[in-house]
Amino acid sequence: MGIRKRMQDTTISPEELADELLELKRVHDMLDDLRKECNKLTNTAAAIVNFHWVKRGDGEPIRGEISIVTPRIVTEVVPPKPGTPEYEAIVNQFAGSLHEVFDLSWRKLRDQVTVLNEKGEPLPKSLQSLPSKDLYKATCRSKIGEF
Repeated sequence: MGIRKRMQDTTISPEELADELLELKRVHDMLDDLRKECNKLTNTAAAIVNFHWVKRGDGEPIRGEISIVTPRIVTEVVPPKPGTPEYEAIVNQFAGSLHEVFDLSWRKLRDQVTVLNEKGEPLPKSLQSLPSKDLYKATCRSKIGEF
């Protein structure tokens, strides 16, 4: 009998259900650890693919036997803490007098900084002094349909 059906079974004892719960928790934790490890490996592979893509210099996607990978370097700006002068300068520059009404979206700001970097344009003055780091991303597609 499947786990879901066992949970719906009115004859299952609380003790048996407690044991099922513990096993589910263990499986959940193992899968979560596996997800985290896959995420690390994916990021490492994307960084290596990006390195080779930049070294090749043609700007074309990388085509494997079963995949097409389009590398992209995203610049992550480390935001200052709210309430600091640096934070206020950024908010004022992008939201102007309406900054009390709008929240600053760091994801959108990151995307804008990435676009400026890709075009070779200078960053706005309020962002130039902030620490930043490059994140190596890759869009992957299968050449042979879903897998």
